[in-house]
Amino acid sequence: MDIKKGHKLYTIFLRYLVSFCVLSIILIFSLITTFNMAVNFDLLYPANYVQNQVEKLKLEVDKGLKLDEDKIPYPSKYVFLNEKNEIFKTNLSKDELENANKYLKGENFKSKYIYSKISYEGGTCVIGYDIKAHFTSRYWNELIPYPEILLIGIFFIGFIGIACIIAVKFGKKIKKELYPLKASTEKIINQDLDFEIIPSNVKEFNDVLNSISNMRVALKKSLQTQWYIEQEKKNQICALAHDIKTPITIIKGNAELLNESELCEEDKEFAGYIINNANKIEKYVETLMDISKSDMGEYKLNENIKTDEILDELKSELYMLCSLKDIRVVTNINYKTKSFISNKELLMRAIINIISNAVDYSPPKSEIEFVVSENEGMLMFTIRDSGRGFTENGLKNATNQFYMEASERKVGKHYGMGLYIAKSVAKNHGGSVILKNREDKDGAEVSLIINTKA
Repeated sequence: MDIKKGHKLYTIFLRYLVSFCVLSIILIFSLITTFNMAVNFDLLYPANYVQNQVEKLKLEVDKGLKLDEDKIPYPSKYVFLNEKNEIFKTNLSKDELENANKYLKGENFKSKYIYSKISYEGGTCVIGYDIKAHFTSRYWNELIPYPEILLIGIFFIGFIGIACIIAVKFGKKIKKELYPLKASTEKIINQDLDFEIIPSNVKEFNDVLNSISNMRVALKKSLQTQWYIEQEKKNQICALAHDIKTPITIIKGNAELLNESELCEEDKEFAGYIINNANKIEKYVETLMDISKSDMGEYKLNENIKTDEILDELKSELYMLCSLKDIRVVTNINYKTKSFISNKELLMRAIINIISNAVDYSPPKSEIEFVVSENEGMLMFTIRDSGRGFTENGLKNATNQFYMEASERKVGKHYGMGLYIAKSVAKNHGGSVILKNREDKDGAEVSLIINTKA
């Protein structure tokens, strides 16, 4: 699969950047237009309004117009002085009165106002004003003295708002285009390699998807090869185990015949060794065949098993094994399912393997708990021993094939098969094996769960 279509990432980014710039320019022009409309509708005075009105007032006074505070243009400040330079009318603050006095004396000073003097018959008027826009309404002018600052604030809020909107849209776009990557990797994680890759609209992402597609094909081929090798290996093990049974049977049969004949004590002892070890080899061969059949799914769940009967057999085996070490058995059995479909031989062997491990790891005269419970069609067989419990590695790996516990827990002869077989049997019954250490005291707890509704 070779996906080539799609836009380059930088072109997509440029589109959003251009959109951001265009929207920002529209915002600026909108604010300027709003400002001009407010001036045209006499809602705002332009920045030079007071200055023009003061110049106009000067000309009118020169022509003989009588000057009083009503003639002073709003929102400027003023002070009226008589012929003796005494203040008789003003709306300037104390500091600004000092600045007005400095202005009259020709001194340098700093002020937020520009001052202008109008001389008239009987005195002088000094007017202070700024070169800024103002609301024509006294209420709004006192509330918002400088509309330009308001416009700048609106611009920055709008600017940030546009940036956030563009960023969110760009993020959603990238997230949408990343979905094929996410979907493909999730499929591979779930070992589903038979899927079609959905192309993205971004060229760079499609390059990655091409790599994922190539990896998927290579991985699928590798897994198929590995699966074939594993199947061949299991077939060979199963065939070899089957072939070994014949010579073992012959050796065992002849050893038994020898043992029944007239032999000296030493020869009978040797014949007994042959029989005992032949029995062990038979068990190992049966274990290997069980593993092979379980992994290949060759055995069928076609027996209708009565729950009470299989539990009676399991308890009988449990009591027998525990009696060898004088271990006390505690049972707690509670179930509803009267029968279920299974393979009795393998299920029994799986649970007995767990029981046998529990007996091996428990010290003499200790205690083993056998608990059977049921929840929503899942039947659980739990065995709790009184040993040292699982190590940290044991909890993670004890159900793996050929895994053997560390020396501090390992006892007797174990070959890493028991829990592996139990896990395989449980899996074929739609269940699982759960390992943990006991919370009430030292010891391990192993639960084999099967689905009785499967």
